[in-house]
Amino acid sequence: MGNKAKISLVVCAVLVALISAAPLRAGLKIGAGSASITPDPAQMRVTTGGYGKFLGHVATSVHDPVMAKAAVFEQDGKKAVLVAIDLVEVSNEIMAAVYKRTAGTEFNKDNLFVCATHTHAAPGAVENIIIADLGFGPYSQKIVDIIADGMVKAVKDANASLKPATLGIAQGQAPGLTRNRRVPYYNYDTRRFSQPYDPKTEPITGDTITVIRADDKETGAPVIIIVHFATHGTTLGPNNTALSADWPGVMRKEIEAKYPGAVVAFINGAQGDQAPDEADVPDDFHAMEMFGKRVADAALPLVAKTSPINTEPMKMEIKRRPVDKGLQAFGLKLPLWITRIWFRDMPFSGLRLGDLIFLGAPVEAISVIGKDIRKNASEFGYKYPVYVGLMNDHYLYVTTPEEFKKGGYEADNTMFGETESALIEDQLKNIARDLR
Repeated sequence: MGNKAKISLVVCAVLVALISAAPLRAGLKIGAGSASITPDPAQMRVTTGGYGKFLGHVATSVHDPVMAKAAVFEQDGKKAVLVAIDLVEVSNEIMAAVYKRTAGTEFNKDNLFVCATHTHAAPGAVENIIIADLGFGPYSQKIVDIIADGMVKAVKDANASLKPATLGIAQGQAPGLTRNRRVPYYNYDTRRFSQPYDPKTEPITGDTITVIRADDKETGAPVIIIVHFATHGTTLGPNNTALSADWPGVMRKEIEAKYPGAVVAFINGAQGDQAPDEADVPDDFHAMEMFGKRVADAALPLVAKTSPINTEPMKMEIKRRPVDKGLQAFGLKLPLWITRIWFRDMPFSGLRLGDLIFLGAPVEAISVIGKDIRKNASEFGYKYPVYVGLMNDHYLYVTTPEEFKKGGYEADNTMFGETESALIEDQLKNIARDLR
């Protein structure tokens, strides 16, 4: 055997050894779970998420169940879970109850991403602070326990159903579904516009719908379908006393009928100044059905044409930034030491699956802020940046400095003034950079 042949054999042997020693990358696994988080108004006092001067309604019935929808992602031995719950907010008390129930498991403060759909017709007494007690009724540990139990069940079911899966995505525009409510002819008490949509006075609307679909790698059947859109869950007005998921529940039901066996979840975006463009009908439940079906009609063509995306690597980060400024909302200006009794650390979240990144903040950001966050992430090369609002806690609204100076409902409920939007955008930009 010549020297060249010997050298070739040695090189081949070394390459085989290196390949054999290298860890094999595990493909993506996804599992989905769904569970009710609905308390029974016949068995306990349940107050709903408030409406301006119509605060803390006592629920008298259940129109449709409020739900927790969970997706567990696993790759290379790491797991992350995204949970969407039919509530007006995610409270610190709910998160604490969930962490307590998941102690000693694979799920903890570093990989739990929980967001609220923002239905105002769901239980509201889930935050144990004076401001929330006034708005949503006295805090109820019983209701928080029911919600946490349902959430953990959904996560456990999702974890138990993990299977090799492909992830696909489709995005489209659906103008005319949501409107910008920062106009003089929007009534914050009744949650209704008194004039037809006018693009000249309502220029900024969140028209993008994103559909994320996970399919069983073996059968091709959809495991979970996630619909992302940005608007309030307020088709049911202030006089409603029935618990409901509002229009997201209708939308999910419509898609589930087309894809039986799949879990359908809704996650909200920068909905702070966005309100549904509802039909002018006297029955709120009729309006809810109509709007939910309109969103489903916009989403279903996207569900059918999702394209597979790169999902490697999977990375995640949840940063908790200490509150360092006193609250200045509701016409109040509180010192830092009082503010920190209720609000201590703001969680900022990032979950990356290759070209897709979820960036979440515990606020109701107005639409333009969501667009800025997505733009910042796209500059790092993410093809599909998705901003998720109302995640892992609730710190009221956030407006831009320009909108803050104009005043109005959202500005008056921005906790830390005109500089807060820059803080949130910077935090999420840093996470996007970290995960890159």
